Amino acid sequence: MYHQYLSDHKVADTNIIYMNLESLRYRNLSNYLAFYDYVSERIPNDGKTYLIFDELQAVEHLEKAIESFRLDFDVDIYITGSNAYLLSTEFSTLLSDRYVEIRMLPLSFKEFLTFYEFALRSRLKKSSRDTCSLAACQF
Repeated sequence: MYHQYLSDHKVADTNIIYMNLESLRYRNLSNYLAFYDYVSERIPNDGKTYLIFDELQAVEHLEKAIESFRLDFDVDIYITGSNAYLLSTEFSTLLSDRYVEIRMLPLSFKEFLTFYEFALRSRLKKSSRDTCSLAACQF
């Protein structure tokens, strides 16, 4: 979503690096040196680059790579994930308090429908067992 927001606001695709570390595409980037080298090669020399990493806990000593990106390049860094390690105070200590944490709750069913722009039929449909269920969503 944020990648799309940046693109909509005229940030060049070359200045946006998104990586979901759960993908096997990045299976060789489990240590911070390999990860740092891989990402560094893709950061352009001009303008701010936005680094968006999902499930980054797969990288051993990731805090060293993150700190080096911050020191060596003109970057904004966004780390997302569902792992408890990312929520730990240990992780925040490793980043030396140079972060802003935004905790997100899952979407409610109504929010999910609104977000994905599903139209929900307002009537209930009776099943053969005399129980009510919501009619199907229209796509």
